[in-house]
Amino acid sequence: MKENRAVSNVISYNSGHYARERLKNILMADRIGCTPDVVTRIRDDMRKCVAAYVNIDSANMTVQLSDSFIIARIPVVGIHMKKDKEKDETHETDGHVNGKKIQSDQL
Repeated sequence: MKENRAVSNVISYNSGHYARERLKNILMADRIGCTPDVVTRIRDDMRKCVAAYVNIDSANMTVQLSDSFIIARIPVVGIHMKKDKEKDETHETDGHVNGKKIQSDQL
């Protein structure tokens, strides 16, 4: 019985939280004259861009738009380094390119 109550509290908090966020997005979009879809796309694009460089907590990320500012709060939980594909394809060491042995006449 206690477990069900705890689960229902979490579910109601989450649904209430998301409802508030949706309402904020609608009001914000109306205030600056763009659709809520545009605000959502901006947030998603910012999340993807920042996540390419650092690990983020997307659940606690907020993006606010005003007439002249975009204010983003993106919690960073760690830093990671992605390999640069172009660098990997052209990197040469000791006669190997991408782990394959090559001959000097193949260069």
